[in-house]
Amino acid sequence: MLFDARPTVVYGMQQHLKNAGSLYVCCHGRDEGSVLVMDIVGTKDILFRTSDVPANMDCKLAYLGACRSAQNNISTGKNLCGTLVSNGYKAVVGYNADVSHYLAMEFEENFFYYLGEGNNVYTSIEETIE
Repeated sequence: MLFDARPTVVYGMQQHLKNAGSLYVCCHGRDEGSVLVMDIVGTKDILFRTSDVPANMDCKLAYLGACRSAQNNISTGKNLCGTLVSNGYKAVVGYNADVSHYLAMEFEENFFYYLGEGNNVYTSIEETIE
């Protein structure tokens, strides 16, 4: 039996987004960057949309390990990464295209290594790409 846990999960995500100093989300992305798909056992796929992102946040870093989370949606011109920045996050990292799990894990491992070494977000991305 599938149940609709969307209201609870969306509310929980909104609270984490508002109250976390930094946030790491790893899930599927779709609809050209405007939707995160959370697959929770026993539920329907739960969609977290750009319209679900709360306003007036004051947080440092969000890492969206989801395909196309930084790709602009053709119809709305928005994406989740940009929406988080517009609503208060200082920096957001996401993917502009589809990415394999292996490459995503390798990128994330290196990115967080460089971040842990004291580099800022932008330098960590540059070092990871090289």
